[in-house]
Amino acid sequence: MMVSVKEHYEDLLSDVYTWLMGGFESAKEKNKAFFEIQNIKPFYSGIALDLGAGSGFTF
Repeated sequence: MMVSVKEHYEDLLSDVYTWLMGGFESAKEKNKAFFEIQNIKPFYSGIALDLGAGSGFTF
């Protein structure tokens, strides 16, 4: 039986990506620090677009 991309990510890859990044909270803090150091700030909505290339931990 073939599963959808969404099912494959949710059932398998999301846990692996989270583990590889040291856990969600750790990855979140690393990304926040990166944006602060690089002085990257939202101008209007504060919404970022994730193009689906990678783990999805970029905020």
